[in-house]
Amino acid sequence: MNVLVADTSVLFREGVKSVLTHKYDNLTFKEVDCDLDFKKALKKEVFDIIISDPVHVKIGRVKDFDKQTKACVISISSELSRPFILTTLQNGINACITKDCSEEEILEAVESATKGEKFFCNKVLDSLIDKKDFDLNCDPTILTKREIEIVQLVCDGFTTAQIADDLSLSKHTINTHRKNIMGKLHFKTPAELIRYAIETSLVVIKT
Repeated sequence: MNVLVADTSVLFREGVKSVLTHKYDNLTFKEVDCDLDFKKALKKEVFDIIISDPVHVKIGRVKDFDKQTKACVISISSELSRPFILTTLQNGINACITKDCSEEEILEAVESATKGEKFFCNKVLDSLIDKKDFDLNCDPTILTKREIEIVQLVCDGFTTAQIADDLSLSKHTINTHRKNIMGKLHFKTPAELIRYAIETSLVVIKT
C-alpha cells in the first residue's frame, strides 16, 4: 500500500510509520511537512491511505483530487473543538481519532477505513454531540457499511418497513441496526441522528 503521512512533526510522521509497519507488510511511505508539498503529492501520486493532523497540514477535500478518489483518509489530532471536527468530517474523512488513542485503535481505524467503514474515538463523538464531560478514554466507535447505508435511508425519509423492503431485510433486522446505530453514537432520537449525519457529511442529501 502507498501511504502518505502529513505533519510538521517528524515524531508524528515516524510514529505513524512505526505503528503501521508493526501490522502491514509492503508499505511505501511518502512524508510531507507543509500544505504546499501535501497538495503536490496528492496531484502526483495515488495513495491508498492518507494520514494527517489537519491542524498542522490542512487536509481539505482530499478526494476531490482525481488520483485520490479511493484513498482512505484518516485524521489524528488532539484538537477536539466541534467546529474543527465538523469541518474535518465534511471534507470526507474516513476515520477521526486523537493522539491519545492507542496503537491498537490506530490500526483498527486504518483497517475500518480500508473496508469503507467510519471510525471515531469516543472523545470525537462527545465533541460532536456537545457533551460537557468528555470520556476519559478513546474507545472506538465504528459504523459499518450497512449501518451507513441505513443512516442514509433514514435521512432520505424512509420508514423502517421501506428500508427493510429496499434492502431485502426483515423489519426486525432494520430495527436492530437502528438501535445499534443510536447506541454507538449515543443519540436518543432520530432527529439527533439526522442532524449529526448531515452536519458531518456522513450522508448525501438529495435535492
